[in-house]
Amino acid sequence: MKLEIPAADSAILAAFSSYIAFKILTKEPEIKVSSKKLVSHVEELAIFPLKTCRGISLRKAKVCKFGLKSGNLIDRFFATRQLNGVKTSAIQNLRLKLIEIKEGANNEEFIFSAPDMTPLVLNLADCSELTTIDFYGDKIVAKDGGDAAAEWFSTYLGEEARLTVNPEGRDVTKTNWIPEKNGPALDWRLKGIDFLKTDNFSNHYPIQLISSDSIDDINSKLPANREKISHWNFRSNIIAKMLNNTPWDEDNWIGRLYIGDCIIAMARESLRCPLITVDKEEITVCQDDEPMKTLKTFRKINPKDVSFLAEKKLCKIPAGTDYVIVKEGEIRVGDPIYLEQLA
Repeated sequence: MKLEIPAADSAILAAFSSYIAFKILTKEPEIKVSSKKLVSHVEELAIFPLKTCRGISLRKAKVCKFGLKSGNLIDRFFATRQLNGVKTSAIQNLRLKLIEIKEGANNEEFIFSAPDMTPLVLNLADCSELTTIDFYGDKIVAKDGGDAAAEWFSTYLGEEARLTVNPEGRDVTKTNWIPEKNGPALDWRLKGIDFLKTDNFSNHYPIQLISSDSIDDINSKLPANREKISHWNFRSNIIAKMLNNTPWDEDNWIGRLYIGDCIIAMARESLRCPLITVDKEEITVCQDDEPMKTLKTFRKINPKDVSFLAEKKLCKIPAGTDYVIVKEGEIRVGDPIYLEQLA
């Protein structure tokens, strides 16, 4: 007895078969990877909406194309600049570290506060004039914060300054890190990884990570009578707790990190400036040059990075790691961190 398939079912079966064939033929080749390995979990999250401002501790955050975001507050979304367009130096004006930022009444409103200052309410709708900020040699077209903001920041900082807003972000491939046309580049860790090319006013890449194990290791090496430091010295976004309790293991996380429903990938080790010698609550540089002095005794630049950094005259001390964003998503304190290393 011959089995008859109704015309409608036959059409559905044919369409399904065509779809399967199409998926097989058009499937993108995948990079070979080792299996995902649980390496850590998120211990704390932090953002700094104005570059060098007081940090905000978070329980959860959205990883957007510009970095970590909470509500309408985005990491390193604002920066101050001098009248000549050059970014305000944090070391020269540490009062920036005492500025706090909160969300306003709507998604485009921000409230800036600082000691002995009436709060500044800024609406992005009023920031329409284009400007250019010299950001470590990169000329970034952004928006000016307006005259009211300029007066507020100039009064508080004690020097002429204007606020810069970066709602469109910037392209990290146009920085002095990647790509390098005439010499070695620092992005060898990202070979074979597709990632978003956007950033705001982070030094080079949108996310910084450091482990609390590494912070503990620094503290164990500081002089016995010296006050301990914290992750706030390093102003990182993600503070991780190692599964193996091994300090500096984050240096080896080359590949993709899966946290919550986002994916990030290490671009380089974070090179540190004297700002790490300033405590979260203080606006003076520590006279003993700690923890930089201790870091110099045992932290070394990765050999693969030496020639590039020497060329750029950036042979600073590495501590922590910088990341690009592969996939946006939400992360929370307590989330496990899985490493998928490239094979």
